Amino acid sequence: MGNNLTVFVIGAGASVDVGLPTGDQLKDEIASIFENVGRGYASRDPLGPMELVLDRLVQLEKLNDKRPLVQAAKQIAATLPGALSIDNLMHSRSDDPLLVQWGKIGITWVILNRERGALHNAFGTQRDEDHHGLFVVPPPARGLAALKDSWLLKFGARITEGCTKEELAERFENLAFVVFNYDRCIEYFLYHFLKTFYHPLADKEIVSILKGATFLHPYGVVGELPWQSPASFIDLGDALEIGDLIWASKRIRTFTEGEEPRSDGISAPTLFEKASKIAFLGFSFLDLNMRLFKSDQPIVNAPLIFGTAMNMSDVDKQDVKFKVRGLFATQPDVHLLDGDCSEFFDHYSKWLRL
Repeated sequence: MGNNLTVFVIGAGASVDVGLPTGDQLKDEIASIFENVGRGYASRDPLGPMELVLDRLVQLEKLNDKRPLVQAAKQIAATLPGALSIDNLMHSRSDDPLLVQWGKIGITWVILNRERGALHNAFGTQRDEDHHGLFVVPPPARGLAALKDSWLLKFGARITEGCTKEELAERFENLAFVVFNYDRCIEYFLYHFLKTFYHPLADKEIVSILKGATFLHPYGVVGELPWQSPASFIDLGDALEIGDLIWASKRIRTFTEGEEPRSDGISAPTLFEKASKIAFLGFSFLDLNMRLFKSDQPIVNAPLIFGTAMNMSDVDKQDVKFKVRGLFATQPDVHLLDGDCSEFFDHYSKWLRL
């Protein structure tokens, strides 16, 4: 970790323009896949895999009766429209382990399916068969042009600005990402962007560079990528079976379960203590998330703090600024932009020089 650390706090809003759902879209998709669980598998039914998951869970849990699982799935479909988010529903109903289990499976299903959108279209490889595993094969790769409307390209341009490949390692040592999403969009993009931009930089060099940065997923992630864990990974576009889906769902955590401590001791507060700049991108500043930034004592540091606050009222912005400043003994200024992540990189182009 370098001495000029920039910390990017990534929320759900930052993944929308590469095909991931908004919170409301995630709720709708999860509710739709659970409302008919238990009706039986129909050939070519796009929701059929949930019936296969149901049968596998009955086996794994050694249940004599599938009705409790069916009832838990239908409970999600019935109550999710009235919840702030699927995460909030699982937190509020943490007393129902079957509901939480299904909630995690629903999240994992949607995320793994949606990850196969713009990012895989940009960098993925085309399979020969029409279908494989649980998901439909996406179109052929189109390169960086597939991301022309995404903030990620602007982010990549900032990383590479005035930077030779010999200087990349030092630049990434000064980058940290606190990602509140379950997806791997940031990690996937950075690997393939560097591979494209600095061609023919060897894979092992790219991996070494990326491992100099810090990636923290407080609530877990649906799987590791090949460059992160060559022995056990789920890549974007990989064929998945029912067992893979259930295994991946066990890697994510709820608000109630909280953050799993890292062996190296790195946490959001320790990153904030070392940061010279902090950027909140697509982050909703929910109280349940903000608590993960708090340490026993106010952080003695005075970073520059910026963030997106798209469609947020002035009153809510003041509340957010108060809460963020309260994390620090120095009470630093907090600058919020009423815009999306792409506009953020245009508006704060000077500040974002890495």
